[in-house]
Amino acid sequence: MTTDITVSVDVAAPRPEVWRATTTAVGLAPWWWSDAGDATFDVPNRINQPYRVASRRLGVAVRGWVLERKQPERFVLNWLLEGDEPPAGQEPDHVTYTLEERGFGTRLTVVHQTRQDDPERLREAWTQLLASLVKLYDNAH
Repeated sequence: MTTDITVSVDVAAPRPEVWRATTTAVGLAPWWWSDAGDATFDVPNRINQPYRVASRRLGVAVRGWVLERKQPERFVLNWLLEGDEPPAGQEPDHVTYTLEERGFGTRLTVVHQTRQDDPERLREAWTQLLASLVKLYDNAH
């Protein structure tokens, strides 16, 4: 059974800037696992290309394929936590980023479709991660 985890945040930046922060290596570096100090980002700018985000210090890596890229409003990936592969014939998780212009900047909504046993752990992880993005732009203004 698939569970949808939805986390939305309001980012004090224009949509093109939030798009860059969520879909490029340069944009991800200041906030995605930034406390680790060693995160690497291989994020292509075309669909049907593999991506990988990893941190040796945290002992975690995520990889998959870019499925959809509609700049600057929607970005869809399949999502495989390395070492936690789905059984044969089962689809990997999917993650969809949706960016909406708002008067204050941009609302970013992440929907993570998962078959994992502990979806609340994922919700907490996404909430903490996206809080880093919000903080980055709150500190910039």
